[in-house]
Amino acid sequence: MVKIEAIGRELAVDNAVRHNAIGLIVMPGGVDVQIHMKNVQSSAITGDPFTSDTKSAAFGETTTIIDFAL
Repeated sequence: MVKIEAIGRELAVDNAVRHNAIGLIVMPGGVDVQIHMKNVQSSAITGDPFTSDTKSAAFGETTTIIDFAL
């Protein structure tokens, strides 16, 4: 994961690693405020376990997830 400290030309930042993003789009990760992990609906339990949901979110560049509360 990379933390963006500054964007611009000729920046003087100590201990920085520069990434060449020419021709690329730089944007923050997404926030999903209503996911459904382990929903209990009547006698059925739906949804994926926490580990697979968080891995899926990370691969989709979603950096924050909030479980829907019933």
